[in-house]
Amino acid sequence: MHAAVAALGVLRGMVAVDRANEQTLSGRRRRWWPVPLSALVAVGLVLFFTAWLHQV
Repeated sequence: MHAAVAALGVLRGMVAVDRANEQTLSGRRRRWWPVPLSALVAVGLVLFFTAWLHQV
């Protein structure tokens, strides 16, 4: 049950980052955090996927 709540929280956060990224890249708002945070999430996903592959 706790994992489902955590997964929903992560999903909600990723949607918020995506919306902020869209606004930043379209020039409507100038925020500094969406692009670096997206890069950090992408690197984290690559590391997670690589670790998962090494387990298999």
